[in-house]
Amino acid sequence: MKNKFKTLYGNIRKTLMIITILYCSFLIVANIFIIQKSTATEEEGEWSLTLNITETNDLKDHVTLGEKIIASNGKDNYDMPKPPTPQQPYIRAWFKTSLDLPYNELWEEYREYPNNYNVWNFTVMWAPENDSSTSVTISWDTSHVINNEYTSTNLYSNDGLIADMITENNYTYLHSANTPYSFQVICQSETPSNGDTNETETNSTLPIILGIIIIIIIVVVLLWWRKK
Repeated sequence: MKNKFKTLYGNIRKTLMIITILYCSFLIVANIFIIQKSTATEEEGEWSLTLNITETNDLKDHVTLGEKIIASNGKDNYDMPKPPTPQQPYIRAWFKTSLDLPYNELWEEYREYPNNYNVWNFTVMWAPENDSSTSVTISWDTSHVINNEYTSTNLYSNDGLIADMITENNYTYLHSANTPYSFQVICQSETPSNGDTNETETNSTLPIILGIIIIIIIVVVLLWWRKK
């Protein structure tokens, strides 16, 4: 009887050791997978979009908007002030903000990622030598728009919606001399952009579920051995 008990105890101890090793190994692999997936999601989450501004006489400028995980919606190291106004003739574009000088006019404006709604306000000024008006084109790469987390990205003027930036890649309008024209890039999502978070949370519960299953198996085995 004593030897039978020792044998049973030894078998149970070996089984528990094996299960513990397997479970710990699974935890390590699962955590590595979650970390790698989270890192990949963060890298994919950072995006930028350059707006190229050109006019009939080949004057050019550009501004860049986007989001970064460690950026803020206020002033941060990713925001780049716009250089001073050049001599005429020129075309100049900048993001208009409520920040202190010189960050009230930005060449590059990055916001915090992710968001459900964001607005970038930018202004275009054309200052010719003699002309009274010109055609100005705002263009962008639609592939950079598709890569963001929003369901819609639209270009607005004072007249309302002027371009769906996902399906269109430019907008042309008539610009009067020495007159600032205001525009907005508005990004929004129909549902909260927390899909990646929920998915990561689901993946994080897998080790717990496996642990519960293993405990159930151990109890069933112990009961079976006890009856035997």
